[in-house]
Amino acid sequence: MHAELDGVTGARVVCAELDGLPGLDLAVVLPAGQQVILLSGRGDGSFEEPLTLDAQIPEPLLDATWCTGSGEAPADLVLLFDAEVADENRAARLLVHGVDAGLLEEPAVGVRRATRIAAADLTGDALPDLVLVDPEAGTVQMLRTAP
Repeated sequence: MHAELDGVTGARVVCAELDGLPGLDLAVVLPAGQQVILLSGRGDGSFEEPLTLDAQIPEPLLDATWCTGSGEAPADLVLLFDAEVADENRAARLLVHGVDAGLLEEPAVGVRRATRIAAADLTGDALPDLVLVDPEAGTVQMLRTAP
């Protein structure tokens, strides 16, 4: 697959299985273009036509991850960005409902100087937990998410 994208400065690519069909799905988060491009995998290394969603993406964007839960709720993107406050970055959830990207929720968590983020159900309660890594300080922090 080859795709030409505009506004890739600061872009992040996130992979996850989102639609229950074979093949990983991709999201390309484009802060410069204030867009998220969703690519549904076909299971053979190719993708369906891209779906472009307008979104409010804070800058500078440091990292992004899918935050998938159980049940019928759609996956959301969690964005880690520089809050431009001394020694503090923030994580916020970008709601993705079907083909619409919702508004960015109020930044919920101060995550100190973390620059990498991942989501996984670490506690076994069927809700995603956020794992934040500050490579400079050598620390890992886990944050629980609410349903």
